Amino acid sequence: MTAIESYKSVPALTGELLDLMENEKVIDQGLASFCEVGWALERIRDGKKYRAAGYKTFNVYTVTRWGFSPDFARKLVTAAAIARNLNSVKSDTIVSLSPSSESQVRPLAGLDPVEQQEAWAEAVDAAMGEQPTAAEVAKAAQKRKPDKPKHPAVFSDKILATIAEHVGPAEIVLDPFAGTGRIHELASNTTRTIGVEIEPDWPGAHPDNIQGNALDLLAIVEPESVDAIATSPTYGNRMADSHNAKDDSVRLTYTHTIGHDLDPDNSGAMQWGDKYRSFHEAAWQQSVAVLKPGGTFTLNIKNHIRNGEIQRVAEWHINALMRRYHLEMVALDVITTKGVDAGANADRRTGFELVVTFRKPVTQ
Repeated sequence: MTAIESYKSVPALTGELLDLMENEKVIDQGLASFCEVGWALERIRDGKKYRAAGYKTFNVYTVTRWGFSPDFARKLVTAAAIARNLNSVKSDTIVSLSPSSESQVRPLAGLDPVEQQEAWAEAVDAAMGEQPTAAEVAKAAQKRKPDKPKHPAVFSDKILATIAEHVGPAEIVLDPFAGTGRIHELASNTTRTIGVEIEPDWPGAHPDNIQGNALDLLAIVEPESVDAIATSPTYGNRMADSHNAKDDSVRLTYTHTIGHDLDPDNSGAMQWGDKYRSFHEAAWQQSVAVLKPGGTFTLNIKNHIRNGEIQRVAEWHINALMRRYHLEMVALDVITTKGVDAGANADRRTGFELVVTFRKPVTQ
């Protein structure tokens, strides 16, 4: 029974019903045409048929040929795809828009079918109608997921961009202290990222995170199988304080942010000292063991001030990696940063962080 036929038995408001029926007929016809336009655009885009007419990208084609903005063209395609697949799309696949690699599909896990299609279409739009990178898909998918658990020390945009320069075209990039997993923004069709994080609260923020221990990487990753390591260990500063404030005072600590005691093997509760140094010696031994000869190790680290004195945390890490594990320093970037506006040393921050890149010798 059509929408119009369903009203034939309604006796009242005949004039209004007739007007409604006429408008619904227009909607029925318009929806059919709308979907057909979307399906045609989809076939042109996915088959790159626009190139036959000399257009370099799908967006250039739609703007030049039809006067559609990229956003409007995307909406046409998405609406048509949803209309066609609403009752048949499986939760773990995208039927109509065809990702070309597993790395593009993984970030979509956990979204419902409609959200998967919307995220994929947005990623394609961000890629100007071409195949999007895994990072572009992950960014679009994250907008449709619940808020990530908070983490007090994620990579800043500036730090992450500097790390990306030194990681280069690595096939496998590992972060043994991944937190919520911002390292995965470096993923692409040719680069796979692996994030290892010990606290169970944080790995679920990204599908390529693994809950595991940086002191036991060899239980997760094969020896000498990683092309690049990029990570930021804890700094041994006041962020390691264990006090979980119940008042409205400012606390930027790992324990306070996560809301419970940390795992005993989480260095987020270790102040600068012998325990901190012993922990990181063991962690770096595991990291160097899984790094390929010739691979790079990029470290983000900084010093801090305690009792008015600079604590030389960065120098210790650099010396440990070079002297104990025989890595060769190949780059050192000084990144100006703004410190936390609270705490005993709020007016005496070091003002910069380091991004140091080493290379593992081919023969040791």
